[in-house]
Amino acid sequence: MKDGEIGATTFDKVKGILAYSACSSMMLLVNKLVLQYINVSTFVGTVQFSLCVIFVVIFKSIGYIQPDELEMSKLKPFSVYVILFVLGIYCNMQALSVANVDTVIVFRSCSPLAVSILDWMFMGRELPSKRSTAALVALLVGVYGYVSSDKEFQMQGIAAYTWVSMYFVIISIEMTYGKWLVSALDFKDRVWGSVYYTNILSVVPMALLGMVTGDMDKMDKVTWTREGLIYLMISSAIGIGISYAGFNARNLVSATTFTLVGVINKLATILINVLIWDNHASTEGLVFLVLCILASSFYRQAGLRKDWVANLEQNAKSDGSVVVEMNTSYVGGRDGRGSKPA
Repeated sequence: MKDGEIGATTFDKVKGILAYSACSSMMLLVNKLVLQYINVSTFVGTVQFSLCVIFVVIFKSIGYIQPDELEMSKLKPFSVYVILFVLGIYCNMQALSVANVDTVIVFRSCSPLAVSILDWMFMGRELPSKRSTAALVALLVGVYGYVSSDKEFQMQGIAAYTWVSMYFVIISIEMTYGKWLVSALDFKDRVWGSVYYTNILSVVPMALLGMVTGDMDKMDKVTWTREGLIYLMISSAIGIGISYAGFNARNLVSATTFTLVGVINKLATILINVLIWDNHASTEGLVFLVLCILASSFYRQAGLRKDWVANLEQNAKSDGSVVVEMNTSYVGGRDGRGSKPA
């Protein structure tokens, strides 16, 4: 079944888009607020994962949702994805704790630069078309302009982008692997199945990562306030919402519409960020940031190479399976936490 062809009504599509947009545009900002009060990213991530799992288990027990049961055949490939997912969120949180939201969005928008190459190398895709190449060139111009106008980069050099650069690398690999994972695994409930697997398998790795890196040692220095706990609960609720809303919206509308919604969400995040605090890019930086977002929106994933399709068809004939075009979505579904279609 193709995107946007599930027989949904216009009301369902509008409702799905609005739900996704609300969660997507707020996720980065709320996580930034949480880290202002509880600057222990692995603790925040562990709580968010745990509450999402509790939510799924409770609603499963009352029969409201039916996520797939944990199966060994799915756990092994999913465990690789979860490692990338947890590392991506950890780097994202660390980046938010030391950089402004605009910088994180810029690097997040750069993912097509790496993904296009990884798709060609490992996913059997063609190299980018002329349109996509032009979009990538414009993206590079936007990144160069943003970096040149960034005061943090001028003062600290490349060190100012350490965490956000690591986030860029990991999220690019995660997205490529996630595309393969979705096409390889068969979920009865694709949305809640992916949400359940991702979150339940991420709780322990995130907590262990905090212990190994010493991030959890900062818990003793946390000053617990009502505001901090409220923002933590809000971020967890948004995390649950976007876990579902991202997949739901992706299934309700076409890939082009979903990309446009993603662009609008990023622009809304920038606008809210500028309105609520002063920790944002300069006017010149914001112009280049918008260029990055718009350029990334014009990028389109290339089609499968002829030799790759031929191999798929040959394998299908030998084992009696059906050749299916690889899905362009991927597991995770948490914008601002390492998960959203490119």
